[in-house]
Amino acid sequence: RFLVILGTAFVTTYLLYFTRDVLGKTPDEAGDTVAAILQFYIVALLVSALVAGPLSDRIGRVKPFVIGASLVCAAAIVVLAFARTQGTATIAAAIMGAGFGAYTAVDLALISRVLPSAGDRARDLGIINIANSLPQVLAPLIASIWITTLRDSGYDVAYQSLYLAAAVVTVLGAVLVVKVKGVP
Repeated sequence: RFLVILGTAFVTTYLLYFTRDVLGKTPDEAGDTVAAILQFYIVALLVSALVAGPLSDRIGRVKPFVIGASLVCAAAIVVLAFARTQGTATIAAAIMGAGFGAYTAVDLALISRVLPSAGDRARDLGIINIANSLPQVLAPLIASIWITTLRDSGYDVAYQSLYLAAAVVTVLGAVLVVKVKGVP
């Protein structure tokens, strides 16, 4: 969970700067551009969450949905790494929204099934909360250092390399789900 949230947080926390630095939007245009892009992200997220959760329940399998949703997020991040227009960024956001919506709908089911004992649930859920929160704190810090370090090579290169690294991190998060035992 930590890795998937970290990978996606690189995108969501730096999307405003990406629209300015790579898509060439003025500071005045950037806010409106991000709002327009996020509308597609949110709609796709809601639709996929409403579909993936019940579908996972009906099929009786969780891990394939978590893995698949994580890989969809990673694919969207790769698309965004090469995006140079608002249209392509919007498509990437919609794909990522669909992946993240499905991920959030089924990942908590996976987590609830692997908690070791009822007596330790509060502690275990606290650890899960750290896996949710810490990436959202680390991503802006890491991204700012990454972009600042590489900006002399051009913002295109800086963001592209950041987003490709984020995709790798997200794929790693998907791969690690395979190791979860006792959950179909």
